[in-house]
Order: sequence, then C-alpha cells, then structure tokens
Amino acid sequence: MSDGARPSLVRGFAELTLESRDPAALERFYRDFLGLAVLAREDDRVWLAVGERARLGLWPPGRKEYGDEGGSHVHFAFSAAPGDLDAIAERLHAAAHDHRGPVEHEGGDRSLYVEDPEGNVVEIWDVFERGAGARERAAHLPTRNTPSLIPFKDPMPAEFSLSSEQVDDERDVVAVAVAGEIDLFTAPELKAALTEAVENGRTRIVVDLSETTFLDSTALGVLIGAVKRLRSNDGALSIVNRDATIAKTFEITGLDQIFTIRPTREEAIAALDAGPAAA
Repeated sequence: MSDGARPSLVRGFAELTLESRDPAALERFYRDFLGLAVLAREDDRVWLAVGERARLGLWPPGRKEYGDEGGSHVHFAFSAAPGDLDAIAERLHAAAHDHRGPVEHEGGDRSLYVEDPEGNVVEIWDVFERGAGARERAAHLPTRNTPSLIPFKDPMPAEFSLSSEQVDDERDVVAVAVAGEIDLFTAPELKAALTEAVENGRTRIVVDLSETTFLDSTALGVLIGAVKRLRSNDGALSIVNRDATIAKTFEITGLDQIFTIRPTREEAIAALDAGPAAA
C-alpha cells in the first residue's frame, strides 16, 4: 500500500449498465464479438455475463426502480487474455467492423478499440496478462495513460481557456467558447460552464470549438450529457467547428448524427431554431 491507503474492500466491478436505444442490437454486438453470455432478458433490460464476477446491463432510456437513469458512457474497458484479444480482433475484421489495434503500450500490454452500435468507445485490454500489469495488477493502472479511439495527441500541454457570454439577447442564446485541448483534466471546466448555464435557465447554448485543438472521449461525454439535459427541457445545443480532426472524431463516434454542428457561430445560432433534425 502507498500514501497510507486502506486495503481495498472491493474486488472490482460487479455491474455496469448502459443506456441503449436498441438493447437487442447492443446485445448482438457484445454476444457475437466479445462472446458474452446472456444471463437474462427481462421486460426492460438484458443482462450479460462478464467473467465470473460481473454483469453488463443494457436498458432503454427512462427511470428505473431506484429512481436512477442510465448514463451516457463513451468509454470503458474489458479485461482479456492476449490470445482472446487477437481472437476478438479477428472476429471484428471478418465482420468488417471498424476497430483500432491491437495497439501495444509502453509497458508491453495491448489494447483493442471498437465502438458498439450505440457509439460507446469500448476498449479490450490485456493489462493484467502482459508486462507490468501482470506483475503489479491494479497498482499499475495509475501509472498508465488511458488511450482512446481518437488518435494520440502531442504530449506537450496546450493553453486552455474558456469563456461564456450572452450572444443573442432576443433569443437568449449563450455561447461557451473553448480554446486549447479538452481532455480528462479540462473537460470538468466545460461541464461546469454548461451546467451553470442550464441551471440558470438557459435552454439555447452554442459550444464554440473554433479555437479548440483537441478533444477526447471525456469531452464527448460532457457534450452528450449537455445535449440530453437540454433536450429534456425543450432546449437545444449546437456546436461550432471547422477543424478536420475534430470533425473526424465526431464522425467515427457517430456523434455527428446527434450534434448540430456548423462552421460558424452565426450558423450555429440559426441552427438552434431548426432543432435536432438539422444536425
């Protein structure tokens, strides 16, 4: 143990639940490519076995028995043995399903990245079977940078700034502009700005990425959460982007079909009146 930490009282995840517009299609993906066995099919959910101690739940949007709702997940990782990692890659290749990897990391472990039918970025990782992870187990995880489906970026940090302003008094439109990189460390600032706007009653928001140089899956999760919250209140969000790399990120995750994206702020403001169908 380090830093005076107490012994862990948990063995890992027992359950992970994904909100799904089409649980049957998502079930086929995890069953056919990852070989997960179906534990049960209930009226409003499907359960699949993940190893011996965990299950994956797939359920449609809406409140459940404990009053909670499914979240918007864009990345998570399954643990796999090296041979199984290659077998999954072969299945994906045979089905012509886009994927990346296996990619070998600095410590010798490898990852395979693929998007499921809901656009969740899924990692299959042999971290506990190769290299330092096999020796150190969970203690290795904090020292290893989590990669994403998005191409690796320059490790040099970039300047980051965020501003929020009212840009159309008549239509009560707020613009949140971000300069620099939106990643694991800076995405919380974007989330805070969007949350504050919504809690202040703003229902028409433009996220201006004109000066954004990079965004990762954390940033995508923030944007998805904001869109869902606004649409549940009859609001709208549009995005300004002209960067080809960022545009590709939206495309490969399928989020260009969810977000309203325009090349200029003026067009993004106008698109707020058109609704989601204009995305």
